[in-house]
Amino acid sequence: MKMIRNICLVLMLAAAAAMQGCAVMAVGAVAGGGTYAYVTGNLERSYNADVDSVYESTLRAARRLNLTVEDKEINLSSGSISGKDQDRSYWVRFKATNPHVTLVSVRVGLLGDEIASRRIHEAIASGL
Repeated sequence: MKMIRNICLVLMLAAAAAMQGCAVMAVGAVAGGGTYAYVTGNLERSYNADVDSVYESTLRAARRLNLTVEDKEINLSSGSISGKDQDRSYWVRFKATNPHVTLVSVRVGLLGDEIASRRIHEAIASGL
């Protein structure tokens, strides 16, 4: 009986943690900018801009931050830019949540680097 109670407690804690993460994501999506969510190595933020504007701003941000662009792709509702920051890889992925709001996910390094990802986000935001 004690084992079942422990399992239930673990499941309730896991569910609470999962819901908390969803709440953070929802706040960022509703706010349309300014709110970040750091999820499994990716720093996500919504911008009040269309995909094309975010794509161009991301390319300008990469130049300002001296990031090498190795691959870039854009289509009607999403896109990505990736390359190197000296010895580490970075990835920027974006997807339209509606015609005027784009969710941008930035990851630096294999495990993620929140501070470096935030610098890239700030450079993207300053160019919009």
